[in-house]
Amino acid sequence: MKCTLLRCENYGKFHTFSLVISDFSCIFAPVMSQMQFTGFLIMALLTVKLMLLSVRSVGRETLNRVRWLMVGCTGLLGLQFLAQMVLGLRTTGHVAQAVALNVSCFIPCSAMMSLGILYLLREWRVTWLDRWLGLFAWIPALALLYIGLSTDGHPLMAKEQEVSWPQIGSTLFFAAMQLYYFIRHMYEMRQLHYALDDYFDRDAYGVLRWMKLSMVLLALMALFAPVVIFSNGLPLALYGLFTLCGFFYFVDSFGLYVVSSASKYVMEADQNARKEEEAAVKATEQQPIDSETDLRVGRAVERWIERGGYLKSGINMPSVAAEIGIPQYQLSAWLKQQNYKYSEWMTSLRIDEAKQVLKEHPDWSNESVAEHCGFSDRTYFQKKFKEKTGMTPADYVSLH
Repeated sequence: MKCTLLRCENYGKFHTFSLVISDFSCIFAPVMSQMQFTGFLIMALLTVKLMLLSVRSVGRETLNRVRWLMVGCTGLLGLQFLAQMVLGLRTTGHVAQAVALNVSCFIPCSAMMSLGILYLLREWRVTWLDRWLGLFAWIPALALLYIGLSTDGHPLMAKEQEVSWPQIGSTLFFAAMQLYYFIRHMYEMRQLHYALDDYFDRDAYGVLRWMKLSMVLLALMALFAPVVIFSNGLPLALYGLFTLCGFFYFVDSFGLYVVSSASKYVMEADQNARKEEEAAVKATEQQPIDSETDLRVGRAVERWIERGGYLKSGINMPSVAAEIGIPQYQLSAWLKQQNYKYSEWMTSLRIDEAKQVLKEHPDWSNESVAEHCGFSDRTYFQKKFKEKTGMTPADYVSLH
């Protein structure tokens, strides 16, 4: 009798808990439907924005290619939100089908976004594997999803709340694909940093900040997807909101990047790096750089420094090499021997000049010192001066 009472009491508690969960799902269902409609609307608007982006403002063929990759991504993601809303798979208990729809859309969407970032980073280094990896991950994932939904003779749209191992395996294809792209992104981002440092007379990392954040967002989407999309409720809603915000940020930042001068800077630095690499290989094959050449380059650089060539603002590496009278690859090789990147070398020369100016003209303003020494603005001069000396220009004047 006692055991029977305990069973009845436990059953009552379990039944009460089930009712609470059921009530929560009922309350959450309309919220989820509204989020799906919002997601569809946002993706549709982003797709229209990308399609209406002026071809003249896009200009460069690579940016056009990225634009259409992103149109495919936002369009497909919008259709996914619409399908989830119309079919109501999760609210009707078709959890496995909802997961299959998510994964089958997320893989190509993420692949298109990731490939777009690679084209923006290093257009001429994109490989055939980079281009087709999304397809290689998508086809076996679709096969696994079909197996997971049609086992034991069940029809594809049978009500199924349990997620099977083939569906879990399909999400692992998604995570593995995004891991590859993330590694490629990090490598090419580093190479582009080098290209920018070897072309401009100041660091230009700010133009890449939005790309870095987009890379991290895509990686986080893939990291959490295998766990979150199997859930139902608040975690899934938060993941959907995170996905929406991530893609919105990427598309909106791309639009601003296209119409700004940042894309021109990156294009120039990238093309310069390619030409320099080709010239260095060709010159080394014909006549390797020896100690005598290094000595000659060093003397030419010293004469250029004595003339104050570094005091001009906004001068890039090809222009400096032309003023010195040497091939650009020789200047690059000489700087590497001095353990300098071009932007660091120019900054070091200008900081040394600024120290001398501050000693001789303590009454000069920071704007005047920055302009005289070749810095583009006062803020950048103060930032670099403190990095190199550990003190502000005013503190340096007081000390000396």
